[in-house]
Amino acid sequence: MDSNRRLRLRIGLGLCAMTLVVYGQVWGHEFTEFDDQIYVVHCPLVQGGLSDRGVREAFTTFRASNWHPLTWLSLMADRQFFGNNPGAFHLTNLGLHLACVLLLFLALGRLTGAPWRSGLVAALFAIHPLHVESVAWISERKDVLSTFFWMLVLWGYSHYVRKRSLMWYLFVCGALSLGLLAKPMLVTLPCVLLLLDYWPLDRVRPVSNDAASGTGKGGRKKPKRPSPEPQEAAKTTVAFPAVTWQKACLEKLPLFVLALAASSVTLLAQRTAMSTTAQTPFAYRLSNAVTAYVTYLIQTIWPVRLACFYPWRNIEWSSPWPIAATLFLIGVTLAVVRAKRLPWLLVGWLWYLGTLVPVIGLVQVGTQSMADRYTYIPLIGIFIMAAWSLPAEALTKRRGLTTAAAAVALGVLMFLSWRQVGFWRDTQTLFAHALDVTEKNWMAHINLGTAAEKQGKIAEAQRHYEQAWRIFPQSVQANTLLADLAMRRGDRDEARKRALAAIRISPETAEAQGILGLSYAAAGEFEPAITHFQAAVRLVPDNPGYRYNLGLALADSERLAQAADEFRAMIRLKPDAAPAYHQLGIVLTRMGLREQARESFRKAVQLDPRLEEAQRELQAAP
Repeated sequence: MDSNRRLRLRIGLGLCAMTLVVYGQVWGHEFTEFDDQIYVVHCPLVQGGLSDRGVREAFTTFRASNWHPLTWLSLMADRQFFGNNPGAFHLTNLGLHLACVLLLFLALGRLTGAPWRSGLVAALFAIHPLHVESVAWISERKDVLSTFFWMLVLWGYSHYVRKRSLMWYLFVCGALSLGLLAKPMLVTLPCVLLLLDYWPLDRVRPVSNDAASGTGKGGRKKPKRPSPEPQEAAKTTVAFPAVTWQKACLEKLPLFVLALAASSVTLLAQRTAMSTTAQTPFAYRLSNAVTAYVTYLIQTIWPVRLACFYPWRNIEWSSPWPIAATLFLIGVTLAVVRAKRLPWLLVGWLWYLGTLVPVIGLVQVGTQSMADRYTYIPLIGIFIMAAWSLPAEALTKRRGLTTAAAAVALGVLMFLSWRQVGFWRDTQTLFAHALDVTEKNWMAHINLGTAAEKQGKIAEAQRHYEQAWRIFPQSVQANTLLADLAMRRGDRDEARKRALAAIRISPETAEAQGILGLSYAAAGEFEPAITHFQAAVRLVPDNPGYRYNLGLALADSERLAQAADEFRAMIRLKPDAAPAYHQLGIVLTRMGLREQARESFRKAVQLDPRLEEAQRELQAAP
């Protein structure tokens, strides 16, 4: 093994060790109430494991206001092989993150021939506290999975530009397609490849009349073998044929088409989750965006008081903060444009600015002002700026001092990240910390209330939900959860009022529709109950509870054939649902289908011998 390979191996092993030290603790973490219930625990698609029907649904339905079928398949595979063990889901996230770290190191090293600088970028990516959310949160499987394919694209592109082969071009297209199927964050990747053409590849430069193909004789210039540092950091270590910007863009046209298609599907999937300009005026979105750009940079340098949810704030342009942030961004952009001798500054800065565009909030989805997970890919640009700004002497004559300083800085980041990972242990720990480091965090109260409710602490849950509602009266979740508690204590009027409030805010709220249905059914008003249960089923067709309640309401209103259809639909969704078989038997008996009714009663008793009424009806059946 030559010295270059030994160096890369040592750096790779060091990256693995750092990552595992920080994130190994996730094996003992639980599912949280923060979307893990939606994505895994109570998701019929994932709970069904891998199946032909499940694969079709993953590709053909929108869930959680997203379309990312590959992410669903990944979660389904974990459920298939490991059951509902949260540790296994966490370890899959960790494995994907580790793969991203190593691929980033390999791809950057191949693109630049600078193993130490590439290793520093990969190390910062591996253990920076802002990246904890993407790894330690099971629901962010889409982040680490899509980024794995992002890194594969970079690695494949480093081969393509050397060999110019169709095979490697198709590899890049395929990896991008798979990444977009995991999360549409990769829509900016074709632009990043153009940045890499400028630096470090130095492909885009003036082309002489007789040298368009790389030599004056029309032949391709033979690539030089990459050599490790030290080298002048601004220059690539491989000579490539020069291309114009037009040709470089045309070369990536299929990639842009893939990105455009993914963007279109995403906008369609997220249409119900997007804020309108009436709800969130564009002026506020813009002020929040420029503020978030600078806040992420501050958190990169000083990564403390990080939270899993940052509540939305309407930042007025009359305040000094958005104006200062805008001037700062303009100033940095002008500075890096003028620094032509330091091209990595421009590439890194545009990487950061550009890859944040899809998630910076100009198209507002959700109620967060910013999120740590959004920096998972963008911060690579900032890390490149930092790593390649180290003077060459620091990596040669002063390597010992540089290594010691880097070790101290990375050690501090590892400790901060290790502590941040610990906050993701469970719902209580996660959102208690969020309350400590943020203000008016209504989402933290909602999740703490949900955790308390599952522990049977209903009064504590009520307090948290009410506090969330006082902070943010337009919260669909707060109104729906308060409606549910009111319904369970028998206060139908309060339940109806809260559920109607939730529906006025968002008519596509299945939970509120279901609660309204229950309130009408409890009052004997079956027709309006049926209307609301049908709305809930339309919004979430694979929720067995909504099917069951709709079946009961239809049966009570003597619409027996429709009721039977709903109970059968519930059984298809949940084959072990003994109450559904029991109610189906009752409906079939009323329809005069006694043989079928007897089979339904028999199945109900087999599944749950405690159903005494089903046993009596089975014995009484002729």
